[in-house]
Amino acid sequence: MIAMFIQQKFGTWRGLVRLTLSYIQLLLNPGVRLSADALRNANRLVFICQGNICRSAVAERVAKLKNLRCVSIGLMASTGQISPPEAVQGALQVGVDLSTHRSTEWEDYVPQSGDLLLAMEFRHVALIRARLGRRSDITVSLLGLWCSPAMPHLHDPFSLSAPYFLTSFRRVRTAVERIAARCHQERARCLDSLEMHDA
Repeated sequence: MIAMFIQQKFGTWRGLVRLTLSYIQLLLNPGVRLSADALRNANRLVFICQGNICRSAVAERVAKLKNLRCVSIGLMASTGQISPPEAVQGALQVGVDLSTHRSTEWEDYVPQSGDLLLAMEFRHVALIRARLGRRSDITVSLLGLWCSPAMPHLHDPFSLSAPYFLTSFRRVRTAVERIAARCHQERARCLDSLEMHDA
């Protein structure tokens, strides 16, 4: 019973442990949280996971449904890979079609000023920052902070159970929908402010 619960909610025991540790990491790294200014000034969302065939792929598709400028990439991906059947099936259950998705590797990503990079795990954040070097015009954060409740670690569903694929993709969809709503809200406030100054 407990094993089934762990499998459905966290993927594996390792997923549960990593999630637990991620809350401690969040306390030690508060800078990974997004400010209103970071959202308002974001020119593009860049969703990042390991292989760009599951989590970040779903995030990109949901963001595009919300009319957000976005791309997705994988830190260990090979460009042109398709999503596995389990991911395609799980994504359909949350209203996302991954049948035409093709992965993009980090080396094919061209950073742009104002990019907001949203990773799935703290270890991704560390790799991303190392690869970006000293660039200060790009913000790096965690997508899972927009889940309800916040989940700094969104464990990789690849090769895991169908129930966990669904759990994972529901969390990704919720997080993207919440960040999309906040992005639109912050930009509306910015436009209202500009209109007041013009008047």
